[in-house]
Amino acid sequence: MSGTLDELELQVFNVGDTPTFDTVKGGKALKSQVDVTASCDGAIPKINNKTKLTDLRWFKELAVLKKDVTRKKNRIRNAARVRRAMVVDEYLEAKELDESTIKRAQTTSSKEFCKKQDREGDTAEEDNTDHRHTREAASRVNDWQQDEYHDPPFTSLELKTAVEGLNPKEGPGPDGFTSDICSRAAYQDPDAFLALYNKYLELDIWKEATVIVLRKPGKNNYMISKSYRPIGLLPVLGKVLAVARIKWELVLRFITRQFGVMQN
Repeated sequence: MSGTLDELELQVFNVGDTPTFDTVKGGKALKSQVDVTASCDGAIPKINNKTKLTDLRWFKELAVLKKDVTRKKNRIRNAARVRRAMVVDEYLEAKELDESTIKRAQTTSSKEFCKKQDREGDTAEEDNTDHRHTREAASRVNDWQQDEYHDPPFTSLELKTAVEGLNPKEGPGPDGFTSDICSRAAYQDPDAFLALYNKYLELDIWKEATVIVLRKPGKNNYMISKSYRPIGLLPVLGKVLAVARIKWELVLRFITRQFGVMQN
């Protein structure tokens, strides 16, 4: 099509009532008005996706409950002092109903999704040639094991930098060693700590955290999980190993145009 138009020295316009073909050739004016968009709509009809992705019934019910919660919350500000307790109770009941309905909708949606799954779709029996080669290559990668020690040894400069960067306000891990205890011990015998951390790298030993569950302030109901905040307390000795070594690994992988999650 484009080659034919170029040979005939014709131009295509599709703006309003402007003729589609409007040019002069051999002393003759050639014009033809065609709406390309309308012609394509008639010749190539659009495919309508009739798949129903979501259940709008839940959205309508949740929208009604959300409006009711908002309305009753606004009534607290305008309620008289003698009616304030009753208005607050109505708001809390509506909020609890809204939260329970949301949880029920999520559970129902998950169950319906699981019921629609008939079987595993990725099977080796149905692989074509390309997919079979991809599966074999992936299996070779998964079966590979690193039997060599590639990490460079922990240096005294890394140890000093990591110890100086410890936050004295952070809580200790399960061993009970605080940052000031670990700092003084590292300065007292740095060679022993270097040997300790280099052995950690060689044996792939990492760290474990002690999880402490704290109550979030200002919550009305402490019988639900979201009223609590879990905090993981890591051993300070493990932080010394992680601070400098992980940064040493990450700096080489950051893109040059990245400005977030960067120091300085």
